[in-house]
Amino acid sequence: MIFIESKNSCLFLEDKGSLDVYGKILKLLDQQALSAQDSKELITGILH
Repeated sequence: MIFIESKNSCLFLEDKGSLDVYGKILKLLDQQALSAQDSKELITGILH
């Protein structure tokens, strides 16, 4: 089940197609995300 919340509404998705799409999106985000250390260094560099 996927719960999507926005400013004006909420939505629950349970169908296999939606679950597959959101699963793929999460995998892509995980692959592209910086490590905790790299994120810290990026933020520190921006603030200084």
